[in-house]
Amino acid sequence: MHIGGTLVNAVVRIVILGATLALVYFFIIRPVLDTTDRAFENAGNWTDGLTTQVQNSIEEATTTTVTSSGPSQQKIQRLQREIRKVPPKNISRLNPCITRVSPDVDKMIRCAERLQ
Repeated sequence: MHIGGTLVNAVVRIVILGATLALVYFFIIRPVLDTTDRAFENAGNWTDGLTTQVQNSIEEATTTTVTSSGPSQQKIQRLQREIRKVPPKNISRLNPCITRVSPDVDKMIRCAERLQ
């Protein structure tokens, strides 16, 4: 009888351990993973939105500048190249800088270079 009791105790402990691990997974690990997935999905959308805002600001600024004083096409192309080099983490800082120095294309280029 002693051997049977020990066997039953071992099986019960294994079942309790399995149930505990399942509960930890469903109530702690899985929600954290789901939240992380959503954060990464939203991060992609967030940076795309900022990139679009910056591009729109640049287009407005260059259009205004081109019609008023006419900077060279080379400067505009250089500005676009420099903006593409700015890492996504600095995009949010680029838009206010470009808006502040607009319509001076040289200063816009310096903003982009500084944030690379």
